Amino acid sequence: MPPRNQENLRDYKIACQKVMTRADNMCEVMLEGKRCSKFIPEDAVTYTNFAHTDSRNGQTSEWVNDPENIVFSCTSHHIKEHSTGEKLVRCDYEDGENNYIPDEN
Repeated sequence: MPPRNQENLRDYKIACQKVMTRADNMCEVMLEGKRCSKFIPEDAVTYTNFAHTDSRNGQTSEWVNDPENIVFSCTSHHIKEHSTGEKLVRCDYEDGENNYIPDEN
């Protein structure tokens, strides 16, 4: 895991801001084929609203701070991931689009 220092913390905060923008402050976790979409107001966001797609152990700073490796989640989904070990699945976005486009099926 990358060292926890001022530079990495700054880069992580920038990545988290990009993730929140991508998610439009709504949980990106997919459940039974549908996006959770619980709205998390910016003033209520904490570290528990950001989950990585895989364990951060052994990963580089670049991997940890890459928004593609971070899922914006409601707190309950992040806690459930840690308690059950079940990985969170992030919704897909259309290429170049910031908004989630649900399947028509």
